[in-house]
Parts: sequence; C-alpha cells; structure tokens
Amino acid sequence: MRKIFYFILLPCLLLAGEWEPVGMQGTMVSFIKTDPADSSILLAGCVTDENYGGLYKSSDGGNTWDSILENYAVVDMVFHPTNPDTLYVACYNHLYKSTDHGKSWVASDSGIVLNSWNNDLELVRIDPLHPQVLLAAKYYDWLLPKSALYKSFDGGLSWTKLDSTMRIRVLETGPDQRALYAADSRSDMIYKSLDFGETWEPWQQPLANTIRDLKFIKTDSSFTCIICFQLEGFLISRDGGITWEQENTGLPEKASVSSVFTTDSLLYISKHMFPATEINVYKRQMNKVGWNQVGGNNDAFEGGFRNLPLLYSKYYQKLFLGTGNGLFCYNPVTEITEPDIKQPEIFKLKQNYPNPFNSSTVIEYALQGQAHVKLSVYDVNGKLVKQLVNEKKTPGNYQITLSSDQLASGVYFYRLRAGGFNETRKLVLMR
Repeated sequence: MRKIFYFILLPCLLLAGEWEPVGMQGTMVSFIKTDPADSSILLAGCVTDENYGGLYKSSDGGNTWDSILENYAVVDMVFHPTNPDTLYVACYNHLYKSTDHGKSWVASDSGIVLNSWNNDLELVRIDPLHPQVLLAAKYYDWLLPKSALYKSFDGGLSWTKLDSTMRIRVLETGPDQRALYAADSRSDMIYKSLDFGETWEPWQQPLANTIRDLKFIKTDSSFTCIICFQLEGFLISRDGGITWEQENTGLPEKASVSSVFTTDSLLYISKHMFPATEINVYKRQMNKVGWNQVGGNNDAFEGGFRNLPLLYSKYYQKLFLGTGNGLFCYNPVTEITEPDIKQPEIFKLKQNYPNPFNSSTVIEYALQGQAHVKLSVYDVNGKLVKQLVNEKKTPGNYQITLSSDQLASGVYFYRLRAGGFNETRKLVLMR
C-alpha cells in the first residue's frame, strides 16, 4: 500500500509541554485507535472536505502512515471481539468488512445505504456477546435531519431497519456487555437497550444539553459512567448512574467537552471553548478533584466535524489528539501535578439550590481533610430515601445533583457525615 504523511522527525520525539503534528494535516480525524492484535500499531480514520478520506495505520508511533482503505470518508471502526482479523469500517455511503486484518475489503451494507449525497453512516457497533450481530446508525436528509438504526444478524450480509426515532450521536456498550446505551440529541436523553437496539427505555437525562461522549468503566461493585456535554463540561457517576456529580474544577467556564479517554488511573478530555474554537486537552486522576491542562494551546489545532478523539498509547507512552487539521502527539509528564486549588479550611454542608425545587436540585459540600463521606436524604419520618454518596473522598469542594425521580412532593432532610463532622439541612420538593 502507498505510504503517506511522512515526517522528517524521530517518531514523536517531542519536547515536554509541546504538541506536534504526526499525520493527516489538512483532514478531519474521526478516530484514533490501537490495533487489538498489536499495540505498536495505530489506526486512524479521516475525512476530507470533499467527503473523501481513508483509513491509515502506523507502526512507528505516527511518524509514517500506510493507507489501508483509500478514497472513502471513514468515520467509525469496530473489531470483532475475539478475532481481530475481522473488522468493520463505516464510511459516509458504505460499510466495509475485512476478514484479513485490512488487506482486502468487501461492501457489507446491503439494505443500509442508498448511494446518495445525503445518506451518511455515522456509527457501527458489534455485539460483544454475539459477534455476528451488528448495529449501524445512519443520518440522512440534511434539510430535514432524520436518522435510522439497522441491525444485522449475519455479520453484515443482510440488514433490517429498526423502529427508532432517535437522533444518535453516541452509542456505547455497557461494562457488563449486555446493555447498550444511546444518547439522543433530540431529547438529550440517554436510552438503554437490553436486546442490542431493538427496544429502548429511558435511562438518564442528567442535563438538558447535548451529549458529546459517553464512557463506562467497570468497578468491583458497579460501574463508573462519564458524560461529556456541549456546554456543561463533565459529569460523573460512580454508582452506576444512581447519583451524579459535576467535577469541572480547573476547567474554564462554558467548556464544551468533546471526548474522554480513560486509563487505569487517569482521565483525559479534549474540549473547546463555546462558541469560540480554542482547543485544549486536560487530565486528572480518576479519584481526585481538579483538572490540569496538557501541553498548552496549539494554533494548529482545529475543531473536528464529530469530536476531538483522544488516545493514550501505553506502548509509545504518548497522547494522541485528532482534530480538524490532522493528528497531534504529546509526551505527557509521567506524574500528574495537582492543580493549585485552595483547599477548604472547614467541613461544610451548604443549602441546596434551588429550594424549593421541582425536577432537580444541587447540593454542595466542602471537605477539610480526607474522610469517608455519607450524604443521605431522609423523609420527615427519618426513613432513608436516597443514598447520594457513600465513599472515601479527598479534601476539596464537591457538588451533586439530586433528582426528584421516585420522590413525592414534601419536606425532606439531607445529612452529611464526614469523619466526625455531622450536619443536616432541609429541602422542599414541590411538583
């Protein structure tokens, strides 16, 4: 295959604190992934302004790239969960399948795509428990935007259109591999499916804002869910979606978070300022408060048409960012530096706001030192109705959103216990 995007550089030889271009400049990078069969190989899909692009691979950390699928606008890719030689690539007007690790391709989109300028595939997913089952999301009609879901039970040979009215931009499998989650940009609702897309039920509507990315991290007792928003930044649940906290300390106001990438202990997010186009990357430790900017600003960054995909390669120990002007690479500092944030001088439980409230209210509290925190809601008879927090926390300021779901109108009390600190306040729910 033809080699492209050659750079006269040692592979990603970067100075600390600098982002450097490593390929596909002048194109929009839709994703960057590690080959599951070989962690030294990187794979990236891109789109050009003319709705062309391609799928490329690099085995030297982004210094040089080989084309493995040319002249198609490549927007998504999935590997077979047990056989990495089989993979699917979603392009604007076609879905392609390879059974020899990208050496040859066949169209696998019968019944999905009409060869028309306004019929665009956006996402493809493979059922991890039944790898012959695929799901594809299509967007069509730019004047009156619509979307559709298609399902295949035979590895892409034939497809059935599903009954769905969602406008899907995010589609993720849950940590137990049984549930599928979809973010609907029409209703700002996250839906859950237990039959891989055939039927859906509402799962969360955490904020009235456009969801840009959704990730799940399996834990011992439940799972952590991370949501990135168009305007509200970053939201996290550590109890499987029961309670949520906005943890935007260290991020600028109105930070539009495009995507999130997780490692064993770190979170990386790419974001741009809304409505401006300034692009930055931030990182933080998974269980600590406060974000740090990674690498500073770069004038060469440009926004992407879908997101700003991130990848941290353990093999190269480098962070990669896809933009509207190609792929960039950064050599992160080994140890994260805690942000210079003034820690609270006392333990404190603040009054919720708004109060009274209807659909949801925010509770804020401050921790002077590390403590096991319990934040609980009780009815007027002293019965526990919701456990909002029950875990060890580091010093800092926290806030959590209490939803009125499954609560009747009336007076409630919420109590914070942290070490020897104990304080109770009253809140009122009025429907």
